[in-house]
Amino acid sequence: ARQMFADGADVILAASGPAGMGVVSAAAALSGSIGRHLWAIGVDTDWYDDLSHNLGTISPGGWRSHVLTSVRKRFDLAVYEALQTVASGERLPPVRAYDLRSGFVDISYEGGFLDDVRPLIEDQRRRIVSRQLRVPCLPPDHVEVARAHLEQTGVTLDDWLDQGCPPWRKSIDEVFERARSRGAHA
Repeated sequence: ARQMFADGADVILAASGPAGMGVVSAAAALSGSIGRHLWAIGVDTDWYDDLSHNLGTISPGGWRSHVLTSVRKRFDLAVYEALQTVASGERLPPVRAYDLRSGFVDISYEGGFLDDVRPLIEDQRRRIVSRQLRVPCLPPDHVEVARAHLEQTGVTLDDWLDQGCPPWRKSIDEVFERARSRGAHA
C-alpha cells in the first residue's frame, strides 16, 4: 500500500479482509508527507464503524478519516438464509451468489465522505438492480480465457453471460446435472 500511494494512488481497495487494515494505516501515516489525503476502501464489513471498536492496537480517530467507504458483505443475512433453507428441509446449493438486488452486498456511507455523490451512487444502484445498466462481469482482457474454460464445461460464453455470470463451479455443476439427466433418459 505504501508503494502504491507513493506511486500516485489516492484510493486503494483493501481486498484482503482484516489484513487490509495495513492500507488504512499507510493512508493515515503517509497523507501528511505525500501532501494529499489518502483513502482506503474497506471490505466485508463497515470499516469506519469497526474502527471505533478496535481500541488499543490502532488509532481509530486517525484512521477513520481515511476510510472512504466499505464494500459490505452481509454474512449475517447469508447465514440466516442458509439456516432457513436447511430448516425447511431443502438442500443448499453448492454455490450461492449475491448481488445488489439481494441486499446482501452493499456499500457504507458512514463517515459522510460520499454524501455529495450519494444521489449519483443510488441512481446507479437503482439502474443496476432494474437491469437498465449492465455491469460487465468479465474484463475485456479475460474473454478468451473464460471462453476456453467454459467450452470445456459445455457452456458457451454467451449463455454464461446471459445467465448473469454465475460462479464457474455452478456452471460446471449444471453441465454435470444435464449430462446425468441425459444419461437417465438414454
